[in-house]
Amino acid sequence: MVPSVLYFICLLAATTAQVLELNEGKVQGFEYKTKKGDIAEVFLNIPFALPPIGELRFERPQPPKPWADVRNGTIFGAACIQIVPEAAFTRSLEISEDCLSLNIIRPKTKGSRNFLPILFYVHGSAYEMFSAVECGYKGFAEMFADREVIVVTIQHRLG
Repeated sequence: MVPSVLYFICLLAATTAQVLELNEGKVQGFEYKTKKGDIAEVFLNIPFALPPIGELRFERPQPPKPWADVRNGTIFGAACIQIVPEAAFTRSLEISEDCLSLNIIRPKTKGSRNFLPILFYVHGSAYEMFSAVECGYKGFAEMFADREVIVVTIQHRLG
């Protein structure tokens, strides 16, 4: 029993991504193993601005407030409010005005990440619909983890 528990703890420790330390606070991510066997560290739903609600609704984005606890970066944040045709309402997508967040998919490397290239991906659809949630993280990890490229996707206001 004890060896199997120790094995599970070691396995869990081996598959848990590092905590990403930012100026605003810390974010706990997770690891994704690609089909080629490369490991990508994924950090989701990192706020890059205050929610554009109330007096901030039609203003430029304001810097996010710092947070004290380790933020859960294992699930996507809500998509921004969208102008969508009726046919698109079949999607199951959380939508909110509190949506200004970014996601980081980076290769797990033993060396320095100081000089890795960064792909900053802004989803299209004429600023009316779509989101970083629908882009996901797996495709980016599959395409770029072995090339040692950091990918950043963003949820931005639409309409």
